Amino acid sequence: MQRSYRFPDDGPFQRELRDGDLYGKPKLCRHILARMENDHQREPSPINDLTIEHIMPQGTKDVPAWREMLGDQWQEVLDTWVHRLGNLTLTAYNSELSARPFADKKTLAGGFGQSAVRLNAFVREQEVWTESEMRERGEMLAARALSIWPHHGADGELVRQARLKALRDEAVSMDYSHMKMSAEIRKLLDSAETAIDGIGNVVRVVRRKSVCCYVPEFLLEMIPMSSHLRLVLPLDIDEVEVRDDLFPWDARNVKFVPNRYHKDHDTIVDVRSEEQLRLALSIVRQAYEQVSEPA
Repeated sequence: MQRSYRFPDDGPFQRELRDGDLYGKPKLCRHILARMENDHQREPSPINDLTIEHIMPQGTKDVPAWREMLGDQWQEVLDTWVHRLGNLTLTAYNSELSARPFADKKTLAGGFGQSAVRLNAFVREQEVWTESEMRERGEMLAARALSIWPHHGADGELVRQARLKALRDEAVSMDYSHMKMSAEIRKLLDSAETAIDGIGNVVRVVRRKSVCCYVPEFLLEMIPMSSHLRLVLPLDIDEVEVRDDLFPWDARNVKFVPNRYHKDHDTIVDVRSEEQLRLALSIVRQAYEQVSEPA
Protein backbone atom coordinates (compact mmCIF):
# COMPACT_ATOMS: atom_id res chain seq x y z
CA MET A 1 0.00 0.00 0.00
CA GLN A 2 1.32 3.44 -0.93
CA ARG A 3 1.00 5.52 2.23
CA SER A 4 3.09 8.60 1.53
CA TYR A 5 3.71 11.32 -1.01
CA ARG A 6 7.43 10.60 -0.89
CA PHE A 7 8.43 9.04 -4.20
CA PRO A 8 11.12 6.32 -4.20
CA ASP A 9 14.34 6.73 -6.13
CA ASP A 10 15.06 4.41 -9.05
CA GLY A 11 16.93 1.88 -6.92
CA PRO A 12 14.22 1.19 -4.31
CA PHE A 13 11.50 1.34 -7.00
CA GLN A 14 13.29 -1.19 -9.19
CA ARG A 15 14.15 -3.45 -6.24
CA GLU A 16 10.59 -3.53 -4.88
CA LEU A 17 9.13 -4.16 -8.32
CA ARG A 18 11.59 -6.98 -8.96
CA ASP A 19 11.60 -8.66 -5.53
CA GLY A 20 8.18 -7.87 -4.08
CA ASP A 21 5.01 -9.98 -4.03
CA LEU A 22 3.52 -8.33 -7.10
CA TYR A 23 0.70 -10.85 -7.46
CA GLY A 24 -0.48 -10.00 -3.95
CA LYS A 25 -1.91 -6.79 -5.44
CA PRO A 26 -3.73 -8.22 -8.47
CA LYS A 27 -5.07 -4.90 -9.81
CA LEU A 28 -1.64 -3.29 -9.59
CA CYS A 29 -0.02 -6.43 -10.99
CA ARG A 30 -2.28 -6.46 -14.01
CA HIS A 31 -1.74 -2.73 -14.60
CA ILE A 32 2.06 -3.12 -14.51
CA LEU A 33 2.10 -6.13 -16.83
CA ALA A 34 -0.31 -4.43 -19.24
CA ARG A 35 1.84 -1.29 -19.39
CA MET A 36 4.96 -3.37 -19.96
CA GLU A 37 3.19 -5.24 -22.74
CA ASN A 38 1.87 -2.24 -24.65
CA ASP A 39 4.01 0.75 -23.74
CA HIS A 40 4.99 2.68 -26.90
CA GLN A 41 3.47 -0.01 -29.13
CA ARG A 42 1.57 1.07 -32.24
CA GLU A 43 -0.03 -2.38 -32.42
CA PRO A 44 -1.08 -3.02 -28.80
CA SER A 45 -2.03 -6.44 -27.52
CA PRO A 46 -5.73 -6.97 -26.61
CA ILE A 47 -5.22 -6.61 -22.88
CA ASN A 48 -8.89 -7.16 -22.04
CA ASP A 49 -8.59 -10.70 -23.41
CA LEU A 50 -5.54 -11.55 -21.30
CA THR A 51 -5.20 -12.73 -17.71
CA ILE A 52 -2.27 -13.03 -15.31
CA GLU A 53 -0.35 -16.28 -15.63
CA HIS A 54 2.26 -17.83 -13.32
CA ILE A 55 4.91 -19.36 -15.57
CA MET A 56 6.08 -21.55 -12.71
CA PRO A 57 2.65 -22.52 -11.33
CA GLN A 58 1.49 -21.70 -7.82
CA GLY A 59 1.26 -25.42 -7.04
CA THR A 60 3.93 -27.89 -8.18
CA LYS A 61 3.20 -30.61 -5.62
CA ASP A 62 1.40 -32.87 -8.11
CA VAL A 63 3.68 -32.08 -11.06
CA PRO A 64 6.92 -34.09 -10.69
CA ALA A 65 8.43 -32.45 -13.79
CA TRP A 66 8.42 -29.06 -12.06
CA ARG A 67 10.01 -30.39 -8.87
CA GLU A 68 12.69 -32.13 -10.91
CA MET A 69 13.41 -28.98 -12.94
CA LEU A 70 13.59 -26.74 -9.87
CA GLY A 71 15.88 -29.13 -7.98
CA ASP A 72 16.10 -30.32 -4.38
CA GLN A 73 15.19 -26.87 -3.06
CA TRP A 74 12.06 -26.70 -5.22
CA GLN A 75 9.80 -25.67 -2.34
CA GLU A 76 12.06 -22.77 -1.37
CA VAL A 77 12.32 -21.66 -5.00
CA LEU A 78 8.53 -21.82 -5.33
CA ASP A 79 7.89 -19.86 -2.14
CA THR A 80 10.44 -17.18 -3.09
CA TRP A 81 9.73 -16.66 -6.78
CA VAL A 82 6.17 -17.69 -7.57
CA HIS A 83 4.58 -14.23 -7.16
CA ARG A 84 7.53 -12.11 -8.32
CA LEU A 85 7.64 -10.10 -11.52
CA GLY A 86 10.07 -12.50 -13.20
CA ASN A 87 7.53 -15.34 -13.00
CA LEU A 88 4.42 -13.43 -14.03
CA THR A 89 3.08 -12.79 -17.51
CA LEU A 90 -0.13 -12.38 -19.49
CA THR A 91 -1.94 -14.97 -21.58
CA ALA A 92 -5.29 -15.76 -23.14
CA TYR A 93 -4.75 -19.45 -22.35
CA ASN A 94 -4.63 -19.46 -18.55
CA SER A 95 -6.88 -22.49 -18.09
CA GLU A 96 -5.08 -24.47 -20.79
CA LEU A 97 -1.61 -23.76 -19.37
CA SER A 98 -2.60 -24.29 -15.74
CA ALA A 99 0.05 -26.25 -13.76
CA ARG A 100 1.44 -28.17 -16.74
CA PRO A 101 5.17 -28.87 -17.01
CA PHE A 102 7.18 -26.09 -18.59
CA ALA A 103 7.81 -28.08 -21.79
CA ASP A 104 4.05 -28.49 -22.25
CA LYS A 105 3.42 -24.82 -21.57
CA LYS A 106 5.80 -23.97 -24.40
CA THR A 107 4.59 -26.47 -27.01
CA LEU A 108 0.83 -26.87 -26.61
CA ALA A 109 -1.54 -24.88 -28.83
CA GLY A 110 -1.64 -21.32 -27.52
CA GLY A 111 1.39 -21.93 -25.31
CA PHE A 112 4.46 -19.74 -24.88
CA GLY A 113 6.07 -21.10 -28.03
CA GLN A 114 3.24 -19.65 -30.13
CA SER A 115 2.32 -16.67 -27.98
CA ALA A 116 2.05 -13.27 -29.61
CA VAL A 117 2.25 -11.59 -26.21
CA ARG A 118 5.49 -9.60 -26.09
CA LEU A 119 6.04 -10.38 -22.43
CA ASN A 120 6.48 -14.04 -23.41
CA ALA A 121 9.35 -13.51 -25.87
CA PHE A 122 12.04 -14.28 -23.27
CA VAL A 123 10.06 -17.27 -21.96
CA ARG A 124 9.77 -18.70 -25.45
CA GLU A 125 13.56 -18.82 -25.79
CA GLN A 126 14.22 -20.80 -22.60
CA GLU A 127 14.73 -24.56 -22.40
CA VAL A 128 14.06 -24.67 -18.66
CA TRP A 129 12.38 -22.38 -16.15
CA THR A 130 14.30 -22.21 -12.89
CA GLU A 131 15.39 -19.61 -10.36
CA SER A 132 18.06 -18.43 -12.79
CA GLU A 133 15.59 -17.66 -15.61
CA MET A 134 13.13 -16.00 -13.26
CA ARG A 135 15.88 -13.80 -11.81
CA GLU A 136 17.14 -12.78 -15.26
CA ARG A 137 13.67 -11.94 -16.55
CA GLY A 138 12.80 -10.06 -13.36
CA GLU A 139 15.91 -7.90 -13.62
CA MET A 140 15.25 -7.27 -17.30
CA LEU A 141 11.63 -6.20 -16.74
CA ALA A 142 12.42 -4.12 -13.65
CA ALA A 143 15.12 -2.26 -15.60
CA ARG A 144 12.66 -1.63 -18.41
CA ALA A 145 10.15 -0.26 -15.92
CA LEU A 146 12.42 2.74 -15.29
CA SER A 147 11.77 3.94 -18.85
CA ILE A 148 8.01 3.47 -18.43
CA TRP A 149 7.76 5.11 -15.01
CA PRO A 150 10.73 7.51 -14.76
CA HIS A 151 11.24 9.38 -11.53
CA HIS A 152 9.71 12.82 -12.05
CA GLY A 153 12.04 14.60 -9.64
CA ALA A 154 9.19 16.38 -7.88
CA ASP A 155 9.46 17.22 -4.20
CA GLY A 156 7.14 14.86 -2.35
CA GLU A 157 6.13 17.39 0.29
CA LEU A 158 5.23 19.98 -2.36
CA VAL A 159 3.07 17.38 -4.11
CA ARG A 160 1.40 16.55 -0.81
CA GLN A 161 0.66 20.18 -0.02
CA ALA A 162 -0.74 20.75 -3.51
CA ARG A 163 -3.00 17.74 -3.07
CA LEU A 164 -4.21 19.02 0.30
CA LYS A 165 -4.97 22.44 -1.14
CA ALA A 166 -7.00 20.91 -3.98
CA LEU A 167 -8.97 18.80 -1.51
CA ARG A 168 -9.62 21.76 0.79
CA ASP A 169 -10.87 23.77 -2.17
CA GLU A 170 -13.34 20.98 -2.89
CA ALA A 171 -14.32 20.71 0.77
CA VAL A 172 -15.38 24.38 0.95
CA SER A 173 -18.62 23.58 -0.82
CA MET A 174 -19.18 20.28 0.95
CA ASP A 175 -22.89 19.65 1.46
CA TYR A 176 -24.62 16.31 1.69
CA SER A 177 -28.10 17.62 2.40
CA HIS A 178 -29.15 16.31 -1.03
CA MET A 179 -28.21 12.74 -0.11
CA LYS A 180 -31.23 10.60 0.77
CA MET A 181 -31.02 8.89 4.15
CA SER A 182 -33.12 8.40 7.25
CA ALA A 183 -32.87 10.74 10.19
CA GLU A 184 -31.12 7.99 12.17
CA ILE A 185 -28.45 7.45 9.51
CA ARG A 186 -27.96 11.20 9.08
CA LYS A 187 -27.36 11.50 12.80
CA LEU A 188 -24.89 8.61 12.61
CA LEU A 189 -23.05 10.29 9.73
CA ASP A 190 -22.88 13.57 11.67
CA SER A 191 -21.42 11.71 14.64
CA ALA A 192 -18.89 9.97 12.41
CA GLU A 193 -17.73 13.29 10.95
CA THR A 194 -17.21 14.77 14.41
CA ALA A 195 -15.31 11.70 15.59
CA ILE A 196 -13.08 11.58 12.51
CA ASP A 197 -12.17 15.25 12.89
CA GLY A 198 -10.80 14.29 16.30
CA ILE A 199 -8.50 11.63 14.84
CA GLY A 200 -6.28 14.05 12.97
CA ASN A 201 -6.04 16.60 10.17
CA VAL A 202 -8.68 15.07 7.88
CA VAL A 203 -10.25 16.73 4.83
CA ARG A 204 -13.81 15.63 4.00
CA VAL A 205 -15.25 15.88 0.48
CA VAL A 206 -18.66 14.84 -0.84
CA ARG A 207 -18.27 12.41 -3.75
CA ARG A 208 -21.47 11.45 -5.55
CA LYS A 209 -23.47 9.67 -2.83
CA SER A 210 -20.80 9.37 -0.16
CA VAL A 211 -18.50 11.40 2.07
CA CYS A 212 -14.78 10.73 1.48
CA CYS A 213 -11.98 11.54 3.91
CA TYR A 214 -8.34 12.27 3.00
CA VAL A 215 -5.06 13.12 4.78
CA PRO A 216 -4.35 13.70 1.74
CA GLU A 217 -4.12 9.96 1.05
CA PHE A 218 -7.50 8.28 0.97
CA LEU A 219 -8.55 7.41 4.53
CA LEU A 220 -12.24 6.54 4.55
CA GLU A 221 -15.42 6.61 2.52
CA MET A 222 -18.77 6.79 4.32
CA ILE A 223 -21.83 5.66 2.37
CA PRO A 224 -25.31 6.12 3.84
CA MET A 225 -27.36 2.95 3.32
CA SER A 226 -30.99 2.29 4.16
CA SER A 227 -30.30 0.69 7.54
CA HIS A 228 -26.65 1.45 8.28
CA LEU A 229 -23.62 3.60 7.53
CA ARG A 230 -21.09 1.76 5.37
CA LEU A 231 -17.40 2.49 5.88
CA VAL A 232 -14.94 1.70 3.06
CA LEU A 233 -11.32 1.54 4.21
CA PRO A 234 -7.89 1.50 2.48
CA LEU A 235 -6.81 -1.66 4.32
CA ASP A 236 -6.35 -5.18 3.09
CA ILE A 237 -8.77 -7.44 4.91
CA ASP A 238 -5.91 -9.37 6.52
CA GLU A 239 -4.53 -6.10 7.94
CA VAL A 240 -7.69 -5.28 9.88
CA GLU A 241 -7.21 -5.76 13.59
CA VAL A 242 -10.56 -7.12 14.76
CA ARG A 243 -10.77 -8.46 18.29
CA ASP A 244 -13.47 -11.02 19.01
CA ASP A 245 -14.24 -9.38 22.34
CA LEU A 246 -14.60 -5.94 20.80
CA PHE A 247 -16.46 -6.28 17.51
CA PRO A 248 -19.90 -7.92 17.35
CA TRP A 249 -19.56 -8.11 13.55
CA ASP A 250 -16.81 -8.86 11.03
CA ALA A 251 -14.98 -6.48 8.76
CA ARG A 252 -15.58 -7.91 5.30
CA ASN A 253 -14.12 -7.89 1.83
CA VAL A 254 -16.89 -6.92 -0.60
CA LYS A 255 -16.36 -6.50 -4.33
CA PHE A 256 -19.72 -4.94 -5.21
CA VAL A 257 -20.57 -1.91 -3.09
CA PRO A 258 -23.41 0.32 -4.36
CA ASN A 259 -22.61 4.04 -4.66
CA ARG A 260 -18.92 3.50 -3.84
CA TYR A 261 -16.56 6.17 -5.22
CA HIS A 262 -13.23 4.54 -4.30
CA LYS A 263 -13.56 1.31 -6.26
CA ASP A 264 -10.01 0.08 -5.55
CA HIS A 265 -10.80 -0.64 -1.90
CA ASP A 266 -12.95 -3.61 -0.86
CA THR A 267 -12.72 -3.69 2.94
CA ILE A 268 -15.92 -2.48 4.57
CA VAL A 269 -17.42 -2.16 8.03
CA ASP A 270 -21.17 -1.54 8.46
CA VAL A 271 -22.27 0.38 11.55
CA ARG A 272 -25.86 0.61 12.77
CA SER A 273 -25.53 2.44 16.07
CA GLU A 274 -23.47 4.99 17.94
CA GLU A 275 -21.89 2.16 19.93
CA GLN A 276 -20.84 0.29 16.80
CA LEU A 277 -19.47 3.54 15.37
CA ARG A 278 -17.39 4.06 18.49
CA LEU A 279 -15.92 0.56 18.10
CA ALA A 280 -15.37 0.94 14.35
CA LEU A 281 -13.32 4.08 14.91
CA SER A 282 -10.46 1.90 16.14
CA ILE A 283 -10.19 0.51 12.59
CA VAL A 284 -10.35 4.04 11.16
CA ARG A 285 -7.52 5.04 13.50
CA GLN A 286 -5.55 2.02 12.31
CA ALA A 287 -6.05 3.16 8.71
CA TYR A 288 -5.06 6.72 9.66
CA GLU A 289 -1.80 5.53 11.23
CA GLN A 290 -0.97 3.51 8.13
CA VAL A 291 -1.71 6.11 5.47
CA SER A 292 -0.11 8.89 7.53
CA GLU A 293 3.10 7.11 8.51
CA PRO A 294 6.33 8.52 7.02
CA ALA A 295 7.91 6.70 4.07
